Amino acid sequence: MNKHKVFISFKYEDIKYVKRLLKLNEQYEIFEDYSANDGDIDDSNLSDEQVRKIIRDEYIKSSSVMILLIGNEMRESNFVDWELLASMTDYPNYPSTGILIIQLPSSPIINRLNFSDIVKEVVNNKFPDTIWTPLERNQDILNRERKNLPIRLIDNLSKDDIKIDIINWNDLDLSTSYPNINKLQQLIDYAFSNRKQKYNISRPMQGRRVK
Repeated sequence: MNKHKVFISFKYEDIKYVKRLLKLNEQYEIFEDYSANDGDIDDSNLSDEQVRKIIRDEYIKSSSVMILLIGNEMRESNFVDWELLASMTDYPNYPSTGILIIQLPSSPIINRLNFSDIVKEVVNNKFPDTIWTPLERNQDILNRERKNLPIRLIDNLSKDDIKIDIINWNDLDLSTSYPNINKLQQLIDYAFSNRKQKYNISRPMQGRRVK
């Protein structure tokens, strides 16, 4: 399986999961890492739009898949919104990327979405009695039931033609001595195969609150 160029999006509070994922990547060579490190972008004297362009031009433009690590209160993160917008926008020289959502143990809500059948295979192997229901595409219901997800992601999950898998960190045993690397690679590959889908990017980018 080919290694894909991956940008990891996260909130700083969840940095330990990023470090774990990158350590696994060093060990198993899962993907090529194109993520921004903490402190890489000094946004203190930059406008929101300038920060977004740096994220796009210096990091996301070279990637083909975004792995979004969903923790707690993700809707409050402007950087995550800007990174999603940059990943979803199909620029002439910077194509849009595929997106894989990994929900972290720090998230208060359990979300799983299975479009590739990989998520279902992984979860059913661990929890055979899991009941799967079709995704509710109504935006108001999605917004209420999956309120830990970024609102830009909700905009897209409400579209009939968008396919984004969501799997839980612990489903893949990523913190254990026996992580399910094969399925993680398959999920990244599936996201890559959907990188050209037409995302909804109509929502204005989130702005930082003025103190």
